[in-house]
Amino acid sequence: DTVHLGRLTLSLGLRFDHYSLLVDQTGWSPRLGASWNLAKTGTVFHASYDRTFGTPAFENILVSASPQAQALNDSAVYLPLQPSRGNYYEAGFTQSIAKHLRLDASYFLRDIHHFQDDDLLENTGVSFPIEFNRARIRGIETKLQVPLWGKFSGFLSYSNGRGIAELD
Repeated sequence: DTVHLGRLTLSLGLRFDHYSLLVDQTGWSPRLGASWNLAKTGTVFHASYDRTFGTPAFENILVSASPQAQALNDSAVYLPLQPSRGNYYEAGFTQSIAKHLRLDASYFLRDIHHFQDDDLLENTGVSFPIEFNRARIRGIETKLQVPLWGKFSGFLSYSNGRGIAELD
């Protein structure tokens, strides 16, 4: 839902997920977004928080859990994939510049437990879902935009991110 309180806008939501393919788990995912509009300067500040519940990829998950697949490698131990749970944070601003330009900039951070990924089978196109214990992804996104100036519009953007996943 969206609530407007003068220059403050709040966006609130709640999602419920139930996953029961190889494990049986549920998750509540609250979402909160807020923006503050400073009309005099043409600036909007924004921040958001999402707690996520992500189910493992379904592609080949039953094959990778089969006894036949586990018998291919006796040095590995199979553990059922857990749904990922994460906390996503973002903060930034939008600034109007001289009526024809807009600058957007954001910083984001994502902390995820049971981070999902894929593993290729011997450099083939066949992949199997895997998970890391946790991952931390952070970065920035910027965009300078000309929304519409006569018949001209365009943008220039820059993004930079770094992600680290850990097995233990």
